[in-house]
Amino acid sequence: MKGTMEFKNITFDKDSKTFTIKNGSKGTYPYADIVNCMIANDDAKFKGKDEPFKHTVLSGMFQMTMFTNKYVYVGVIFEMRNHQKVYVYVSDEKTPIQTLQYHKDRRNAETIKEFAKRIIHKYNPKISTT
Repeated sequence: MKGTMEFKNITFDKDSKTFTIKNGSKGTYPYADIVNCMIANDDAKFKGKDEPFKHTVLSGMFQMTMFTNKYVYVGVIFEMRNHQKVYVYVSDEKTPIQTLQYHKDRRNAETIKEFAKRIIHKYNPKISTT
């Protein structure tokens, strides 16, 4: 489609200035409402049983050596102007941390995050995103 950017489980529509989440907090949201975004790993054993990304898992090498390799869903959390959080799952399947699939999902999440940061800078220039 012209005027859209398609990513894994999310579409940004440049014409209507909205984004649509297909896996997670399903729905369509306005660009101007995004104030922050970050990547997170949702503990796979809680997906569908609790609020998304309430049980996050760190992904550093320390966790791999100290604990068993947890299964996660990689996603992006968007903080909205009204303090609501909406979520997109980038992972379609649970994946162990530090696997090839995990890194692929993480790269997709980074791409979504960087695109969202550009939107924040354009529509909310007074908000600092690091």
